[in-house]
Amino acid sequence: MRGSNRSVAVLLVLLLVGALVGSLLGDVLGDAIPFLKTTQSLGFPPTTIDLVVLTFTIGFTLKLNLASVLGFFLAYYAYRKL
Repeated sequence: MRGSNRSVAVLLVLLLVGALVGSLLGDVLGDAIPFLKTTQSLGFPPTTIDLVVLTFTIGFTLKLNLASVLGFFLAYYAYRKL
């Protein structure tokens, strides 16, 4: 296993690119292959925290389809081959 911070950054970038490319391919090919376009959302809705001096909103939603999950796996495989 690699121990440097750089390799973690490379892994995160590759996973992000893999998910984006997979999601894009799922949208493009979704008309021809309908199950690629089916999405599942994970996360939590935006929540506002008011601390009188500071107010901020946090939230996170991850929309996954089969193609984006495949993109994750291919990105991880590419990372392992580096």
